[in-house]
Amino acid sequence: MALKSPKLSWRRAFEPWFLAYILLGVTTGGMSSIFLPLAVIDSGNEAASVGRVGVVMAMIGVGQLTAGLWGTLADRFRLHRLLFVAGALMAALAFAGFAFSSILLAWVSLALLLGFGTSAANTMANLFIVECHPRGEWDARVGYLQTFYTGGVVAGLTLAGALSNVPVKAAMLTAAALTLLAMLIAARSTKTPARDAEDAHPHVTIAPVAEISMAAPLHIEHRLSMNMLRRIGPMLRSPFGIFLLIWLSSSLGIAAALSLYPLVMHGAFDIDSGSASLVMAIATALAVLVFAPVGKLQARIGATRVLQGGLLIRLVCLVLLVWLGLVDFPGDEWIAVSAVMVVVMTGSVLTISGTVITSALTALRPGEGMGDFNAVNALAGLSGSAMGGYIAGKTSYDAAWVMGAVGVGIGFLLSLSLKSTPTAATPPVTQTP
Repeated sequence: MALKSPKLSWRRAFEPWFLAYILLGVTTGGMSSIFLPLAVIDSGNEAASVGRVGVVMAMIGVGQLTAGLWGTLADRFRLHRLLFVAGALMAALAFAGFAFSSILLAWVSLALLLGFGTSAANTMANLFIVECHPRGEWDARVGYLQTFYTGGVVAGLTLAGALSNVPVKAAMLTAAALTLLAMLIAARSTKTPARDAEDAHPHVTIAPVAEISMAAPLHIEHRLSMNMLRRIGPMLRSPFGIFLLIWLSSSLGIAAALSLYPLVMHGAFDIDSGSASLVMAIATALAVLVFAPVGKLQARIGATRVLQGGLLIRLVCLVLLVWLGLVDFPGDEWIAVSAVMVVVMTGSVLTISGTVITSALTALRPGEGMGDFNAVNALAGLSGSAMGGYIAGKTSYDAAWVMGAVGVGIGFLLSLSLKSTPTAATPPVTQTP
């Protein structure tokens, strides 16, 4: 049975280095999701550049798969503080490089560097909690950390909206400067934990963050492994394997749409990047508020029904967005904005129910099962980004919504075969304050 987290106020949980992590939320979580696609699309022919956007966003995901490496280095050589600072520096250098680059090879290299940097910083942030505080406080403290991080993402999206009229180069340099500030704060406020700190780093249940945030660390472990690949065959014949197929299918299309988000909103609905940024900021903030009610709902009806309901709502909204891309009438952009906001908000519903179902279906090996869940998350994110850019470049921006609708539709149909998850199997989940 999971340890019950003691009551912690945000004032007690807040640590000075949280400021650095909030700034990373502003830049790597919020600003990058808007300005990176715009910067790539400005670098050449639009049809070719759309495909490049998908490749660049996918390479960030590839870089983030190195979380296990940073964790191993930190544990073996006690480099926690150095790796957090180095991660922020790598992200800052990547942003600065994006401002001056125009060729695909440079973009891919910088995207990998940004992925490495965010992965290192995210991993160290989690380790600063699990190696410095009692086990019973982990869930609560990481929940607060994610709350502050998500607040940074919202602020970054809002700032992106405010900077929508400035050159993309200036926006990228602004992101680089803010990330450098995060590095300086981290250098002054972090300290490598003593060697006799906690050695075990099991999964810590945390609040879900916005899907738009490519750098958001949903879990401590976030990597593909050979052990996971060897288990694919037996796994696919189990209920948990079916669930992973549901998650992979329903996540692929969403990753495609969100990696191209500002371009899709402009190309399909003629909504400028500033307005699109503000829409995403509001939706992200509302998604956090959805977290607590969903937690109560799944305690009543079970996580499986919550998952099915979330998939169905998301499917309806995606089909609506596909239809809106085919018609044109006064006020259709308001309907599109509302549908997009609901799609984003259902991300919290799916993440909560998905985490609970994973815990219930892998009760005898929770850490291993959560690692598989995270690996599928990563695979869906990077594959969806690459596929979305390629297909949208060959066809139109509306293809991103079509991909999302098809993927979620398949996921919903597969979810009907899942047995109900008993409410008693639901583990405690840290609620966002």
